This record gives sequence, structure tokens and C-alpha cells, in this order.
Amino acid sequence: MIYITYKKRVLGENEAPDMLAMDPHSSAQLLLFILLGLLLSQLAETILHRYHVHAIPGSGAVMLIGILTGFIMAGINREWEAQLEFDEHLFALILLPIIIFQSGYSLPLSHFFKRLFKILVYAFVGTGITTLFVGLSLFGISETGVLGENLKFGIWEAMAFASLISAIDPVATLCTFGALQVEPSLSITIMGESVINDAVSLALYKTFEHFIEAGEAVHIGGQIIYFLELVIVSSILGVLTGMLCSFQLRQIPIRIGVNMQATAILLWSYVAYAISEAFGLSGIISSISAGIIMNHYCKKNLLMEQREYIDKLLAMMANFCEMAIFCMAGISIAFYR
Repeated sequence: MIYITYKKRVLGENEAPDMLAMDPHSSAQLLLFILLGLLLSQLAETILHRYHVHAIPGSGAVMLIGILTGFIMAGINREWEAQLEFDEHLFALILLPIIIFQSGYSLPLSHFFKRLFKILVYAFVGTGITTLFVGLSLFGISETGVLGENLKFGIWEAMAFASLISAIDPVATLCTFGALQVEPSLSITIMGESVINDAVSLALYKTFEHFIEAGEAVHIGGQIIYFLELVIVSSILGVLTGMLCSFQLRQIPIRIGVNMQATAILLWSYVAYAISEAFGLSGIISSISAGIIMNHYCKKNLLMEQREYIDKLLAMMANFCEMAIFCMAGISIAFYR
């Protein structure tokens, strides 16, 4: 998934294959196989949780099932390839925002702010060191010619790729911590760092994109300023969005029904992402900021049962979107040439 997006946006392969005209019968078959892949993915995650299997993360199991489903589909009808190419726009604008927002909305804020300095050090400094090490290593290996002439990385392309894979998935780690009953402070630190880490890695990626577009006319100081502007302005937009959502919730009578409050929070979560992306900023940073602000202020305007309902709704949607991303990425890998 990361490499497909990287290949399109950084290496310049933007031409999508022509969409084949499909009759309703073929479309229904395609949808059926995708749904079966999602059902099997959900079953796999259930088994991993039920039997406390920590050796394989849930996301890895879902992707493996997606790959298996993709190979079966490729054997049945190879013409489905055009429809099953991983859609980065669907990923970035529909599936990703709710995952990022929910991670901020569900943070235990009291513990998070107590360890904020440590979390920020790990997220910014740790991600920077990882990106630098992986990027320079990849560039050095590329220069030796080991990867072949067709896969040659420039320094900024290597750094852009490294920034993408510096993001971490802490699910398996946190599950292991829960089984071993480690101190809650360690789990909160890992969880908080993983949330901020996603935003930092994507902000670095956008910065290195600017380096690539600038070509020879690269001004390091200007790009550092751009990175800081990206982080700060995106955070401000997220905070403002969260405050507007909180203000709207205050206008809704608290006993009018939880569906209206849930709909408002859901819509504002997408607004936070879309408004930053529309201005060329980081939707991920805005979504996290909006989630944290709504976590603190919006919940005060809700009854306890309404809070629980919205928490479960957002968790369910985020889980489904995450499962869909990894499953579709696995299916795309099976069709990838």
C-alpha cells in the first residue's frame, strides 16, 4: 500500500489503467469476493484476539487474507485488475480520516498530557532519526546498483519513502503489554507516540515532496520553515474545527437524541481533514488535533450513555476502515505487476 502510493506520487507514475466496462453481474461478483475477504479478515482478527495470539498483528493477518483473496480473484477473472488497483484517493479522503480522528478522540487525555513531553520527543526526534537512518541507508544501497538500474533512488526520494515507513502500528505491542499487565504509563506513552508519529511522518513526507519538486533549487532553511508551518497551521485548523463542533453540540438539546450529536461529530471529523488537505496542509495533523479537542470539550456536552454510544460508533467505523484498507491493499498486491 505504501509503495503503491509512493510510486504514483513520488516516482511519477500517475497513469491509472482504463476502467473496464463491467456488467452488473460481473460487478456483483467482484463485490461478493471483496465482502468475503472482509468477512474472513474479521474472522481472523476475532481468532487472534480470542486465543491471545500476539506473534501476528491483526493488520498483518488481514493483509495476508487480502493477498490470498486477490490470488483467487485473479485466477477467476484477470480483467478485475483495473477495478482492484489500490485507490489512494479513497484511502486518503474516505477511509483514513475516521481512523486518525478516532485515535485522537479516544486518547485518555489526563495520562496523555502528563507524558506529553516524552511523547513529543519520541514522535519528533525518534521519527526523524528513523527517517534519516532508513533514507540514507536506502540511498546508499541504491547507489551501489544492488537494486538494479530500474529502481534508482535520489536522496530526497529515498527520504520520502523512509518517512512513510517510519510510521508505526502499535496494536500488537499494546496487546502484548495488556497480556503482560505492564504499567499503564508505558502503554499510554506508546499509544500517544504512535498517534503523533503518524502525523509527523506524513508531514515529513510532504516536506520531502517539496524537496523533490524543487529539484536543484533546494533551500534547506525554507523547507524547515515549511515543515513547521505545516505542523502548526494544520494543528490550529484542527483545534478551530474541534471548537466549532463543540459550539454546535452546545446548541443541540442534550436529550434530543444521540444520533444528531453523533452525526455532527462524524461530519466535523471529516471537515477537519478536508479543510487542511484543501489548502495543501496535513489533514492527519488536523484530524488528530480536532479529535483531542473534541475529546476534551464535546464529551462535556453529552450524557454518559451518549458518550459511550459515540465512542463505540467511532471505534467500530475506525476498525472497519482499517480492516478495509489492509484487505484491499492485500488484494491489490495480488494483482500488482
